[in-house]
Parts: sequence; structure tokens; C-alpha cells
Amino acid sequence: MAKPRKLKTVSHRLTEILAIEELEATGGDEYNIEAMSPDTAVPVCIECKGPTANHGRFTRKLLDVVQIGEKKQFVRLHYRFYKYRCLSENCNTVFQKPVAFVNENAKITKRYEDEIIRHVLYESIDKARKDLEEYIVRGNRRDLISKPAISKLIKRWVDERDTKRKFVTQAVIRLYSFCFSHNNYIIACSEDSGQKETNIIEVIPSISESGIKEFFSKIEVDALYAVVVDCNPVVYMSVKSMLPSKVRILVDTDSLCRVLRDEFKEYINERMKRYQKHIRETFVKDPVKLDNEDLACLRRLQKKDAELKSAYNSYSQLYSILKNQRDIIETRDWMNSLGEEAGIYILTTSYLSEYMKELTGFQSVINEDHNYDFIYEIARKIEQYFPISTDEIFRARILYSDFDRKEEKQWKGTSVSRLTGLVDDMIRIGGLKKHER
Repeated sequence: MAKPRKLKTVSHRLTEILAIEELEATGGDEYNIEAMSPDTAVPVCIECKGPTANHGRFTRKLLDVVQIGEKKQFVRLHYRFYKYRCLSENCNTVFQKPVAFVNENAKITKRYEDEIIRHVLYESIDKARKDLEEYIVRGNRRDLISKPAISKLIKRWVDERDTKRKFVTQAVIRLYSFCFSHNNYIIACSEDSGQKETNIIEVIPSISESGIKEFFSKIEVDALYAVVVDCNPVVYMSVKSMLPSKVRILVDTDSLCRVLRDEFKEYINERMKRYQKHIRETFVKDPVKLDNEDLACLRRLQKKDAELKSAYNSYSQLYSILKNQRDIIETRDWMNSLGEEAGIYILTTSYLSEYMKELTGFQSVINEDHNYDFIYEIARKIEQYFPISTDEIFRARILYSDFDRKEEKQWKGTSVSRLTGLVDDMIRIGGLKKHER
């Protein structure tokens, strides 16, 4: 193979602005940069490893983002490269040297793609495009790619990461269902016993038997000891129907606590319409976290309303049993003691009766802190502060928000604690706030 020829002209200033290791700038200006690879040696054939000849020089026009001083801006990159033709009569392959700075057939560089991804992970597409408008120079608005193109980019970006994942099946898998912005999701987690960490390993963009079945096709079912689910009957019945009998099915007591809280909240909002929101919210707070002012407010209102007092007492009693990991069998006495307030807790009592065995099993098997509320809060914050546009964007935010994380050979998922920190930091330093929507 011949030695690389040096490029005749090189602009060191433009090369520094371009900042792509594979390229050197050969001309142009800060907006139109002409560049080539300094490696102009004729390579061997990529197919048969035989000799090749120069097949001509070509130019590919790309959009890119560069940093000039403190400001980022769009540039038009005129990438010039050679193609080569194999000299073997049985081959005749025509090819070009692979490059890392742009995807095949793409019109924008990977750096431009990354800039879009960083924005869309924490903003709506509309807000991301508005922010990227600051990079436009000389009025060339066509340098900002369209909303449909961004949606396609996100889908391809997520698909690429999905394809590279190689699941490491842990002994315990959790499946939790949520509904946000009229979209239903199941968030799948695994327990990394070595790191004592819960990792999110998948987001199923529907609450359906088919979605759950597809998820289980990606993991080693034989390696499972237990699957933890929430109270959703579709999730429970789907898991029960497709797992071998040796795998234990458990129901997270925190998920039942969420059902209890939602039912009691609905009752409070209906019965106390004339009261301010912060007073209504005091009734559904964690009883352990009530301060003296909250307790005084509750006592004052309960003295005026015997039915309200009875309903709150039954709520706080069951909440204590579920949250403090008291023996789940105590809930039977709780159900038997319900009077007229039983109508408030129709779903709660139904799930208690149906899942008693699985709830008891959860308490006996899962000894560490619960994770349902943490995962629920992550999903709620992402939905509230970073509006969902597509299933792919929601999956990207949950699974791949740790943008700078090095690719792993084996997929253990996104750490719940790590993702919580990332989301909280983005909200604090400038993610899309609720009032900006």
C-alpha cells in the first residue's frame, strides 16, 4: 500500500474550528469549510484484500455544528474523499474508506445529531428547534433540520442503542405500569445484586400481553427467580400466563399503596371541594411526614366531620401496614373493620383479596427498600417537565438519558439513582419548566 500523500493546502485555523480528528480543512471560511482526510494512501480491497486503484474524487455536502469562541454555529461541511476500485476481475468492488464522524447516507454529522439529541432528551421538539435557531448564521434557516427529520433521527438513535444492548438477566425483574399524557407504559427493572442497585432495562410502550411477551423474549427466563409486578391486572395475568411455575410472581406493596392513595385522594377532592388545594393535599400526605401544623389542621377538620375522620383513620391505618412492611395479614382485619367508608376503597380491597398470596410473598422475599415510588416519580417528572412527543423520545429519556455513559458490552440498564440525579439536575439548571410549555 502506498504511503499517504500530504494535502497540498491546509488551513490550520479552519482545521482547529472543525475539530474532527479524521479531517483537515483545505479551504473555505468559518461557514463553508472544505475538508479531506490526510490519509490519501490507496488501500487494499475491503472485500478480497486485493490491490485497488483510485476511482475518482467526490464531494459530500454535510451540515455540522462547530464551536467558535463561546458560541456554537452551523457550518456547511464540504467533505471531499476518494473512492477506490478493486483491480481483481472477480471482484471489481468500488468503495470508500469508512469514517466515524457521519452515518452512512446522512446529511448531517454525528456531532449535529448529538446536539439535537441532547436538546430533545430534555425539551419538546419545538423548544429544541427554537434553541437551535441560535446556531443559524447568515440567515440560512435551512441549516436547521425539520421536525419530521428530528423524529426520524430519534427513532434511529434509539433503535441503534436497542440493537447494541446485550441483556444480562438478573434473578429478580420488576414490571411497573404507568399512564402519562394519555400514554400507557410498562417500565421494566432488574435488581443488580452485585451493586445493590435497581436498573431500568426496558420501557414497553403499551400495557399489553404482546408487549410483555416481546420483552420476555429478550431475556433468559430460566435465570429468573421472581418477577415483581404492580396491581395492574393486565400485567399480572400476562406474566402469570407466560412464565414457568418455578418463577415466583410477587406484587409490590408500594404499588397497592399508590392505588390506596389515589382512591382516597379522589374521595377527598370530591368531599372537600370548597377547601384550598394545599389543605386537601395534607390528607393524602405520608402520615409519617406530617408536621405539627399539618396535624393540627387534620384534627380541626376531623372534629367537624365524623365521616371524614373515619375515612382518614382507615386510610392511615392501611398506609402504615403497607409502608412500614407490617405483616400483610393485618389487612384482613382492616378490611373486616371497614364500615360505610368501604365504598372509598373498592379497588384497594379488590386487589388485597386477589393478590394476598403475592403481596405476602413480596414482603418475605424483597427485603431491601422499595423502588416503585422512585420509578413512579422519575416517570412523572419526565412527563411533567420534559413533554413527551413520541414513544421513542420517552424511551430515550428513561433508558438513555445518561448521554455520556460509555457503551457497555453487557446491558445492565440505567441506574434508578443515577437517572433520578440526572433528571433533578436538568430540572434545576434549565430543563423545560412546566410554565414554559
